[in-house]
Amino acid sequence: MKIIVLFSITLLALANCKATKKKFYETGELKKEIITVCDSIYTEYQYYKNGNLKSKGNYINAVKQGLWEEWYPNKEIKWEGKYVDGYREINIFQQKPNIIFESDPEPELLNIGMDYKIQIHIKGLHPEDLVVACTNGIVKLAKDSEYNEFILHPKKRGDLKLKVYAYDVLDEYYIGERIFIVK
Repeated sequence: MKIIVLFSITLLALANCKATKKKFYETGELKKEIITVCDSIYTEYQYYKNGNLKSKGNYINAVKQGLWEEWYPNKEIKWEGKYVDGYREINIFQQKPNIIFESDPEPELLNIGMDYKIQIHIKGLHPEDLVVACTNGIVKLAKDSEYNEFILHPKKRGDLKLKVYAYDVLDEYYIGERIFIVK
């Protein structure tokens, strides 16, 4: 009987401290929704101006914890992973990077001097934790890109190697590479 009473009191206490707080963009669209379970535990939902979900995850004592999910504005999944004590857990393995070209699913040949807008997807790795290197060209992050896109610019004929690394505060880890032919 004591267990039932204690359980009921705990449920009442949790129900009483549950609250929802919303923040809006200047233009009126929902930007963020925070659902508090207790003072130190809450779930945050962030939204793009178009109404699509941007991210969802939990905080404990104002620190990101546990499972988090993020999406691009078009509802495509950006990343699923865990935060441990406020840091993204890097859970990766060597793999062939998935390179998505904006203009062509995957061109057979790249042209010298052309700019190619690409996305790089690595299973288990947040796009912001990517480091990219390139032989025979330049690769750089596209400005103002909500999709974590890169610009690839081949410089001369021959092979172009695009190497991908994972970066955390302590080290870099080699993921893999893709080789393209430049004509």
